[in-house]
Amino acid sequence: MRTDQANRRCGIVISVLTIAILTLLGPAMTEPVETSAQVASDSVGLDSIVLDIVDSVIVIPSLDFASVPLADALTAIGRAYKLPLYVDSSVSGPVSLRLDNVSLNDALVFIIRQYGLSWQKTGEIIEIYKPYVPAPEPEPLDITFANDLLSFDLERSQLSQFVDQLVDLTGRNIIIEGSTRGSLSGRLSNLEFEKAIRALLSSNGFTVRKMDDVFYISVDSTGSRAGSPARSLDVRCESGLIAVNVSNSPLSDVIAIVTEECSVNIFVQTQLAGNITASFSDKTLEESLTYLLLGSQYSFKEVNGIYFIGPRESQGLYDSRLIKLNHLIAGSLVELIPASLNEQLTVQVVKEHNGLIVTGPRTDIAVLESFIAKVDIPTAQVLFEVIVVDYTTTDRAEFGITANNFGADSGLPGQTFYPMIDISDKGSSLNDKIASLERHLGVSNLGTLSADFFIRLEALVQEGKANIRSHPKIAALNSHPATIAIGTTQYYLLESKTTYISQASNEPIQTAQRFETVVAEMTLEVTPYVNQTKELTVELKSQFNTPAGTFDPDIPPTINRRVLTSTVNLKDGETIVLGGLVQENKTVTIDKLPLLGDLPIIGRLFQNRTTVEVKSELMIYVTPHVYIGSEAAVDADSLFIGQ
Repeated sequence: MRTDQANRRCGIVISVLTIAILTLLGPAMTEPVETSAQVASDSVGLDSIVLDIVDSVIVIPSLDFASVPLADALTAIGRAYKLPLYVDSSVSGPVSLRLDNVSLNDALVFIIRQYGLSWQKTGEIIEIYKPYVPAPEPEPLDITFANDLLSFDLERSQLSQFVDQLVDLTGRNIIIEGSTRGSLSGRLSNLEFEKAIRALLSSNGFTVRKMDDVFYISVDSTGSRAGSPARSLDVRCESGLIAVNVSNSPLSDVIAIVTEECSVNIFVQTQLAGNITASFSDKTLEESLTYLLLGSQYSFKEVNGIYFIGPRESQGLYDSRLIKLNHLIAGSLVELIPASLNEQLTVQVVKEHNGLIVTGPRTDIAVLESFIAKVDIPTAQVLFEVIVVDYTTTDRAEFGITANNFGADSGLPGQTFYPMIDISDKGSSLNDKIASLERHLGVSNLGTLSADFFIRLEALVQEGKANIRSHPKIAALNSHPATIAIGTTQYYLLESKTTYISQASNEPIQTAQRFETVVAEMTLEVTPYVNQTKELTVELKSQFNTPAGTFDPDIPPTINRRVLTSTVNLKDGETIVLGGLVQENKTVTIDKLPLLGDLPIIGRLFQNRTTVEVKSELMIYVTPHVYIGSEAAVDADSLFIGQ
């Protein structure tokens, strides 16, 4: 670029020096010669065959211009040959040419014709200028209007021409605001006037507003060049609801139009910067301001019907709002709030309302409300129907002979033959039977028993089955554990003795007693995790503590403890069986006569044998039922019998 400027300056200097040298060669070469041609003072057309711009014949040996401004070249020629030459400011552009041995008149004529110039002479003053060529009249646009119905067929038609022709054709008042320019393309047939122009202009990026029967067409306040895409700005307020359709428009203009269209009081505390693109309809003023300012550096606050807009960090614009929750617990929701919102907002839990008090910019509060609306949804609730069965089988067998001399004080039963054998008798009765046996056998003196002698023969087989059933129902929210515990608390007396050594010979002993407790219970804990298809993953923990044997208040009881922990996948209404907690206990008790009870085969006659076998198996049946929201609600009246 610097090289081109240097070349132009060099060309001007060379041209001026050439003309100056020719002027100094002598009067013979530069003597002006009058011509007989009559030069009119009117303008001469560029297509004339003979032009006499100057009346003298001056031959220029050499004329050389290289990228010299045209106005400067003509001015240099005028100065070199002392011509009363005036170059109009409309003459522009560079000139590059080389002419040798050409008259001054022909050189001027050539330059004028070559660069589309004109000239005229007023007295002795020669004026060279760029002729004004008026633009051709545009062809009328294809627009028809009849019965308030508008039809048109446009293809890149200028907005100004369309509006001018439309005003003349319809008599409507239409104003193009500011420097709004652009082109229109579209085709509609027999559409209501207002709908037609709104559809046409909005589709081409313009905005139409109607106030007092006047239509205003506008774009971005910065303007747009002809032929470039227009920026739309369409704001309407009807019945208290606002519709906005703006594209890359200044935020300040949008707020100003909202103020004007809706006749509301909006106080802007600072210059609003930036552009905005938005499209929504049927929103309240508060909702509209929230959407327009969302994502910007500004916020707003309403005080007594006046809306204040200013920087978001201004604490004077902070607002407070109570957000009540429908399904979630407020305390658990605080941890879920995104960190970006916590930077601008102060959040406090209100347990009485199960809600949050939020303080901060109104736009950030709106974002938090939107977040809460997405997460505060009905939570899945799972009702677990649990059946616990403890299958217990007891087998007991007894056989033996008992003999003693307790007599009537033995307290044993009399004669039993069915379903068990339990025969007992006293010594006096047995002596009578022995005497009868002696007579039948023909023997004597088998022996005599004392009157208080007692004998008992037992043969018993017992089979017992016990089913201890528990049928609890427990409900839990999704991912929350639920626990149920059923049991008893047993007390036993614990005695402790402490010996105190003193100087005396005796050793005093202090005895203390206190009651201790042992808890025997069944506990069940379930934690459900429900997915979108109502399938569950369930964490199940159960513990069964049962006392063994008969309770003795003086001895701490023995507790049988069985624990089951499992994680399973279930479907809604599907039952799973958890079991395998099997216990077997076999007890054999033998009372026998020394030596004789150890004899093979016949030794059983000298034994009292008791065999007890106990088998138990714990089975757990779990059936979940998934409910959403209030599906699991129960009619309270149905819970009362006889109502």
